[in-house]
Amino acid sequence: MLDAVDAVLVRELQRDGRATFQALADRVGLSRTAVRARVQNLLERKIVRVVGVVHSSVVGTGAIGHVAVTVEGAARHIAERVAARPAVRFTSLTAGSHAVVTEVRARDDAALSAEIDEIRRVSGVRATEVFRATSVVKDAYSIVDELGDLALDEIDWRLLRELQRDGRAPYTRLARTIELSQAATRARVVRLLSSGVIRVTGIVD
Repeated sequence: MLDAVDAVLVRELQRDGRATFQALADRVGLSRTAVRARVQNLLERKIVRVVGVVHSSVVGTGAIGHVAVTVEGAARHIAERVAARPAVRFTSLTAGSHAVVTEVRARDDAALSAEIDEIRRVSGVRATEVFRATSVVKDAYSIVDELGDLALDEIDWRLLRELQRDGRAPYTRLARTIELSQAATRARVVRLLSSGVIRVTGIVD
C-alpha cells in the first residue's frame, strides 16, 4: 500500500512525468533529497513507470479497432498469440460469448483491416466482431488531440525513442545520446513537449 505522500507523488508523475524533484518536493512538503529517494523507490519497485507517449498521428496509429474474438480451445493461449501482434495495444480475457477482446491500432483503415485479418488467421480464432473507433473520448496513455504541422528530424526521433523508454532520462544522458549540448537538448525536449508531439506520464502498476 502507498502512504499519502507516495500517492501524491504518483499522481504528480502521472500529470507531469518530468517534474523536477524540487517541484515534487514543494508539492508534498518534504525535502528534495527525501522526495528523490521516494521517487527512486517507486520506480525501482515498478509501482510506477515514467514513459513518453508519442502522439498517435506521429507514430502512425490513427486507425483504431476494438475486436471481440470468439475462440475454440484454450482462450489464454489464443489471447497470448493475439497479444504478440505488434499492432495490438491490449488484450483481455473476458466472460461471455467473446472470450477475448483486443484493441488494434494501425496507420490507416487498410493497415487496420490487414492486422485484423492476421488475428483471424490465429489458430483457434473462430469469429471476430470489429468495432471501428470514430473518435477517442478518453485515452489515458495516448495523445489524440489535434496536432499542427511539425517537422521532425532524426535527432528528434532519437529523443522520442529515449523518452519512450525512460521519460525521466536526465538531460545529461539525453545530450550524450544525441551528441548535442545539454542546453540544445533541453530546448528540443521542451519543443517536443510543448508542441504536443510527446507527453511524459507515469503508468501505475
